[in-house]
Amino acid sequence: MNITNEEQYITITPNTKLDFTSFFSVFKEKIDEFETQNIILDLSKTAFSLKEILNFKEISKKKVGLGTSFVVIYTEIDIDEIPDELIVVPTFQEAIDMIEMDEMTRSLDF
Repeated sequence: MNITNEEQYITITPNTKLDFTSFFSVFKEKIDEFETQNIILDLSKTAFSLKEILNFKEISKKKVGLGTSFVVIYTEIDIDEIPDELIVVPTFQEAIDMIEMDEMTRSLDF
């Protein structure tokens, strides 16, 4: 798992050699280390299924409850199949844009 720290967010990218179960296990162990940071989870180079990606829904809800953002980058999903609790976008720039919009919304107390 590769982790890149930026000022406004961190980006987590899985090692493409790991299967979903192995990655998700490591991810869940590490996620509390980033409790106060916005997270971009870049799954754009993985072959994870929709069912697997939906496992991040509870983590996303927890991050929102803590006042931070959780955005997944994935290009192979029909956005209509994604629940509202999980933000999935096709590009890195859109992930950054979503975090910026979330930050603005939080600063306006919505």
